[in-house]
Amino acid sequence: MKIVHVAVAIAMLLASACLAPAQELGANRAAFFEMAKRYEVKATDEPPVWALRRDHPLFRLAWLSDLHIDSQERLEYHRRLLAQIRQDVHPTAVLVTGDNIGLGNNPVQRLNTLKSLLSTTLGEDIPSIVLPGDNWPQGYDEVFGSTKFAFTLGGVRFICASQDAAGRTNGCSIYSPETLAWLNRQFATAGNRPVVFVQHEPIEPPSTLDAPKVASLMDRTPQAFLALGGHFHLNLEFKHGHWRQWVAPSTGHSHRPAFKELRFYSDCVISQDWEEGVDGTYRPVNKFLRADIPEECRENLLVVRRFSMEEPSLMPPRPFVSDPGLDARAEELTSRLMRFALQYGLKKGI
Repeated sequence: MKIVHVAVAIAMLLASACLAPAQELGANRAAFFEMAKRYEVKATDEPPVWALRRDHPLFRLAWLSDLHIDSQERLEYHRRLLAQIRQDVHPTAVLVTGDNIGLGNNPVQRLNTLKSLLSTTLGEDIPSIVLPGDNWPQGYDEVFGSTKFAFTLGGVRFICASQDAAGRTNGCSIYSPETLAWLNRQFATAGNRPVVFVQHEPIEPPSTLDAPKVASLMDRTPQAFLALGGHFHLNLEFKHGHWRQWVAPSTGHSHRPAFKELRFYSDCVISQDWEEGVDGTYRPVNKFLRADIPEECRENLLVVRRFSMEEPSLMPPRPFVSDPGLDARAEELTSRLMRFALQYGLKKGI
């Protein structure tokens, strides 16, 4: 009974929060969200032993997702947050994974506001890596350039991508054939570098129509050990074969606003959450995750003194496409989500 309860709770949340159009979610989403919160990463009384490292990381990323800057108040909120990240974390770079800004009269104006916010608050020495999400995806090609790019940092290969087209129903989005071919090439040419895949929507659970195709690439690539995504506004982790999916909480609309500090070491990546306190500032808390880098990929990892995208590969920028015809595939996504939820419950054994 408990297994079924877990599976159904997760499936209900995903089907509600990820498939229904935003204006139709209403009270049901809040109820399912309350259930899903019980499966978030939990705080511990003390840091785990493996998190108490004395060696310095090769580099660090501050990972923010789902900012949802939809008012002047939210803009100023994130200005304060980014200023604190600069002062207290001072990461090698800031990673922003979608659903970023809806404030402004048109997409280009909105995204120029976001670009200015990041550059003026973080400064020239802390660059940002920005991907769109399923909310407000238009205009990124005009302001930020390509949303499909790969690069090497400290010997780690990052493959970053966003959807090319979507219907009105959340999750009914796809990659173009050209993007799928590009992704195949990126995974196939990773060499002996550890691979991190970045996309707004998690590929585990399958949150887009093409998520299984990307998960298959991860499965076939022994070097691929970690996938990063947001979208759910919850702090979650899923294990899939030899790789892990980390889901970031939201710094915008969330029951517990937080961002993640990712520390890359020669043998693993350690994530620690920074959560908002009652005074509006963020503090590190004892919520840790660990993803081990495959042993065969550790030899050429390097300390990063200053951020630089080595060996860059990117697709030519192209506009995002709205395709209502994709809504007809909603049941396909629902079926996959239900299967995932049942499998997850059985794996957890709870």
